[in-house]
Amino acid sequence: MCLDGTHGTNRHGYHLFTIASKDKYGRVIALAFLVTRFNTQDIICDFLKAAILAHGITPQTIVTDDGTTEGPAATTVFPAPKTRHLLCYVHILRAWSVSDGLCRTVDTTGSPQLTASLALTCLAWSAPPPHTFREKNLVKKCSSRATANKLLECLKVLGATRCQAEFKRGWENMIKEYANAETDALAYLNEHYYPR
Repeated sequence: MCLDGTHGTNRHGYHLFTIASKDKYGRVIALAFLVTRFNTQDIICDFLKAAILAHGITPQTIVTDDGTTEGPAATTVFPAPKTRHLLCYVHILRAWSVSDGLCRTVDTTGSPQLTASLALTCLAWSAPPPHTFREKNLVKKCSSRATANKLLECLKVLGATRCQAEFKRGWENMIKEYANAETDALAYLNEHYYPR
């Protein structure tokens, strides 16, 4: 599901919000519209509740822009882990291109290769910083507290990486190091920490 708005671009300054999804044939269909003079998190929450939640629907994934109302509203109405919250591709690229110190590699076709580092950006509304990352849940999945502490240290290092190649390399090394002994913990991290 996708939630997007025009943010007052018409001559009257009204905001148009649209909720869209794909049908079983892969076609995008609009599910609901909201025209409002005010762009607040409370209004967007009420819109999501009336248009989606009231019908017993909980989306698996919701895509929003990086504005101050839509993402937080989506997170409030559809909390993780039942719903995965993602930033739209255009806003990820925009944030990526203006961020200082971040690597940006481009393949031969000119498409940005942002998968690893952007995974952290995509979870901006639904995951705490890596150093406080669901420690209790991770500890339960590990064979020992010592191993859990080592994995948490790895996550701190990964969270401090400044380019996608460095993040991906560190992630792969962590997976290799603990692949045989900590399958439950790695499966948990793969699902909750590094979304695709």
